[in-house]
Amino acid sequence: MQTNEGDVVIAEKGSSLRLVDIPGHNRIRSKFLEQYKKTAKALVFVVDSASIQKDIRDIAEFLFDVLTDPVLYDRSLPVLVACNKSDLALAKKASVVKEKLEKEIELLQKSRGHSLDKAERRELRCKSDSFQFDQLAKLRVEFVECSSPDNLAVLHEWLQQLA
Repeated sequence: MQTNEGDVVIAEKGSSLRLVDIPGHNRIRSKFLEQYKKTAKALVFVVDSASIQKDIRDIAEFLFDVLTDPVLYDRSLPVLVACNKSDLALAKKASVVKEKLEKEIELLQKSRGHSLDKAERRELRCKSDSFQFDQLAKLRVEFVECSSPDNLAVLHEWLQQLA
């Protein structure tokens, strides 16, 4: 497996952005993330909104690992969680995906916090007691609904802000 790469032209700003699609396979995604994280301007985290319920734990763990990665966290990259397949009947709305991930990450932080010593512990600090993406002190995480390849306008708009 390898990355898929391409340029997105932002005509409104006369510029382009390089997009790198990192494969989601557990064994190789960390290798590719390591390769690109020092030069990334932003992160688009794509989830399947039609099957989020059955994969919620794995998705939350990977998102947590990405958001707490020291290099990415220190750079305060903007993050977009793209809830793909929103056109399907069983797809969850972006607000539902966000809520499910918040609950799962809160559980994850508690369980990891108890099992690791203080030096190894990584957590996402919020302004409130419960974990909420909107309350993150250092990171901006947004959620949108999209449907590849037909409905990617919201992704293009988000990318325009970065160019």
